Amino acid sequence: MNLNNQNGTFEIGGFIIKPSDKVTDIKNVFINENLELWIENSEWITYRLQVANKFILLLKFFNDYLKTIEIYLRKYPEKQNKHEIQNLLKKLGGESTYIWGNVELNIDIKAGYESIVININDLA
Repeated sequence: MNLNNQNGTFEIGGFIIKPSDKVTDIKNVFINENLELWIENSEWITYRLQVANKFILLLKFFNDYLKTIEIYLRKYPEKQNKHEIQNLLKKLGGESTYIWGNVELNIDIKAGYESIVININDLA
């Protein structure tokens, strides 16, 4: 898993996700993968994607354009490796703001999970 901090291109499991991707682009890239429609309303569409054995991605689109990638662990460890999301965040370049968007850590203490959120700016 890798994030190009210069242009926002995200690589996971040999697949490339670009900030300019639309829903159709993602469907074409992950044609044989487990891409599942998660939530859909008038403007927002969310797909759930499991590419790597350890992680689940939520890909959120607004008016057909990619706006957010959320990275979750499939299974949250009890004690061993409990900082796996933070370690991945460091590998991706840490929490920061870029020309194309920003990366942040989301900690939900009540729900008991952490995720990495990659937000993409409007391209216009």
